[in-house]
Amino acid sequence: MEFRVLGPLEVVAGGQPLCLGTPRQRTLLALLLVRAGEVVSCGRLVEDLWDGNPPPTGRHTLQGYAHRLRQMLGRDAWRVQTRPPGYRLKVSAGELDAQRFQDLAGEGRRALVRGDPQAAAGRLAAALGLWRGPLLADLPEVAALEPERARLEALRLTALEDRVEAELALGGHATLVGELEGVLAEHPYRERLWGQLMLALYRSGQQADALQAFHRARQVLDEELGIQPSRWLCRRQEQILLQDAALNPPEPLPPPRPLHNLPAQRSSFVGRRHELAELQGLLQTHRLVCVTGPPGSGKTRLAVESFAGVANPFSLRRLEPGERVVDVGSGAGFDSFHAAWQVGDTGQVVGVDMIPEMLKKSRETAEALGLRRVEFCEGFAEQLPVEDSWTDVVISNGVINLCADKRAVFEEIRRVLRPGGWLQFADIANGRPVPLEALRDIDLWTG
Repeated sequence: MEFRVLGPLEVVAGGQPLCLGTPRQRTLLALLLVRAGEVVSCGRLVEDLWDGNPPPTGRHTLQGYAHRLRQMLGRDAWRVQTRPPGYRLKVSAGELDAQRFQDLAGEGRRALVRGDPQAAAGRLAAALGLWRGPLLADLPEVAALEPERARLEALRLTALEDRVEAELALGGHATLVGELEGVLAEHPYRERLWGQLMLALYRSGQQADALQAFHRARQVLDEELGIQPSRWLCRRQEQILLQDAALNPPEPLPPPRPLHNLPAQRSSFVGRRHELAELQGLLQTHRLVCVTGPPGSGKTRLAVESFAGVANPFSLRRLEPGERVVDVGSGAGFDSFHAAWQVGDTGQVVGVDMIPEMLKKSRETAEALGLRRVEFCEGFAEQLPVEDSWTDVVISNGVINLCADKRAVFEEIRRVLRPGGWLQFADIANGRPVPLEALRDIDLWTG
């Protein structure tokens, strides 16, 4: 159930708004919501409902309103609790939009203080997005509700200023000028907003307009309040006059490091539309999708293309810090051994059938990664003594070849990136069929 007070009063149950009855019954609900979890005395409620001029039958009428409020809530009637000397409305965590707003605004402020404007902007935008209009906009003016209206409006303006501060730190000055002008037209005494407008104008190359904004602020404060701008706002004017480097926009953020090692494609992808659509569909709902087929059939290109075509490839699971997507069959050797490194001491990998350049590079990579359970041979995989306990995976020409205990191999692949990554694709070629019983928990697409 949701209780919404940041705008017109609403109660939503099962996705549907409830009918809240007469204006005075709605006012009773609002009075209980602004003190959610507290016991409000009947005497206080009677005085507030009739703005200090209750009828002789006020207490009896209050009981009728409370009864109808319980009827309106249906299965949630238990929330309106009779507790001496009055009533209490039980609201669980996350059900009241005003509380969610305060929680999100607090998180945004803390992120701003610790120097994380990206997180701050997101939290504060989410907090402000909960507002649908003035607090309890559809209710008549009730003196008892005015303090809460004023308190939450002040918090809203502070959250707005914090969000603007975060966006200025992210270099969003050009998009803020119009918004700040509109807010200042309604709240001309907020000096922090004036200072932010001056900074946004200055960073947008409008130094004269930034100085003019200061003069407008000083005129409003002087003529309407009889005060001078704060020392902080005057200091901002001085910085603009001196073109202080501290006011320069932040350096653009470097492009984000890709969370994968998939190669960029130098040519267009033609054909296989049906297979591509099927593979992309599987990626939306399954943890691991294996593509099998003979060498040279285009498995890697199909897998990479399907990853690039997913609208949000990481919607399958949010990547944690330090995690990345690994293509374990790129043909360059490194990625396969990187996967083997993440398998750890419980798995064993042997590299065979490699051209000299790949063999040399793979040995250097293994040494750099500190791999202890990787061996390299120049012979052919068919000539090696493959035993259940001898090895798990053979790398041949940079692609994975499964050995005797295929079920164990798949279990290893399933958890390859558990210490620090998430496996999206396994490009497997082994020249012989994979037993279906080894894939009971893995969806196999055969191409």
